[in-house]
Amino acid sequence: KLKRQQAQKAASKGSQPGLAGARPTKITVGAHVPDRFLDAFSRCLLKDPVRLPSSGAVVERSAAVNHIKRYGKDLMDGAPLGSASELIDLPELKAEAEAWALKRASEAQELDRVQRSVIVRDLVDQEQGLPPEVRAFT
Repeated sequence: KLKRQQAQKAASKGSQPGLAGARPTKITVGAHVPDRFLDAFSRCLLKDPVRLPSSGAVVERSAAVNHIKRYGKDLMDGAPLGSASELIDLPELKAEAEAWALKRASEAQELDRVQRSVIVRDLVDQEQGLPPEVRAFT
């Protein structure tokens, strides 16, 4: 029991209480993904969306195909599905999701660039806090 407690303590070190062993996630303020770009089952960003014929839910192709191979059923409502060929492709939604993700990535890069320039500006403005070898170059 003591070894298990020590292992749990080591696994949770640096993480939030109650999240022992959980992977840290990067949370970006304002990074709301529109619902239409989220997998109905996993709530992850869609990369290759398909519509399930029975339930009409939009899910990631790989998840739907794996579920059909394993169980032969619709991932959401359990209706029988014969094969992955019954899935309905959604190329327009895929293109929209990709465009949204690219836009978010470019916005994040620009925000990062601006934040770094502000940090550098603040460092230059506060020369007294800089080491002498750095002050020589300002």
